[in-house]
Amino acid sequence: MTTYAPKTLLRLYKTDNTYVCTAVVLNTGQVYEVKNNDGAEKKTYDSHESWKAERGADMEVRADATKSSGSITGKPDANGFIDHCGYEYTQWLLFIMKEGAPHLLKNEAVRDAFNNLTATVNKYREVLTPNGSDYTRRWKYYECNIGSLYSVFGGFPVHVSARPFPAEYGEKEIKTAHIDLIGLIGPDVKAYLKKKNAQINAACDLKYNQKKILKFQYKASKLAKELKSVEWVLQDLKEKKAKLEEIIKS
Repeated sequence: MTTYAPKTLLRLYKTDNTYVCTAVVLNTGQVYEVKNNDGAEKKTYDSHESWKAERGADMEVRADATKSSGSITGKPDANGFIDHCGYEYTQWLLFIMKEGAPHLLKNEAVRDAFNNLTATVNKYREVLTPNGSDYTRRWKYYECNIGSLYSVFGGFPVHVSARPFPAEYGEKEIKTAHIDLIGLIGPDVKAYLKKKNAQINAACDLKYNQKKILKFQYKASKLAKELKSVEWVLQDLKEKKAKLEEIIKS
């Protein structure tokens, strides 16, 4: 009986070489169908034989061990960081470290933890989908973007896109890898995010404050003109009063 290593991609083809579907070999030896072109339900099978039997015994199974779980090949940057999974979140983590805590990029433990996390997530990318959170524009420096433990993945913003869930999809591995990295970079990154948020909020408040100053300066100028006008009228009335009193006394 043929066996395949975990994370090997398997594809089924009809006898006329027409592609049917793709599955990935899980750590348990089971096979989870991750892609098809006929709209059939994607589910987990006990083995590649049972997958083939249900899909069509006359089909051919072809293995592609070079693309385990649809993995992508990451290239190390100047500091040796490799973003294997290519998610917006991991790109954001690198950006924040480069911008606000560049000393972390020289830390070998941080580099190894980051590379381990992205490689771990990449192993299961066929059954994972990144959450729709945005780490750019107004949300770029939110502290809640990092270190949240409410998720089953230890705060890593992905969810399982497969239905039903495959028997093994890396929950514990990703959670451990993510928490390990956050434990190393969390304090410095959060301190920078807090500082950056304070600066952004101060800039917004300053802009609002300047508008209010201009508004009240205009109002003060307008009131000053009205006051001069009132003072002129008052002076005129006083002069008329004095003349009238002189007439009465004469």
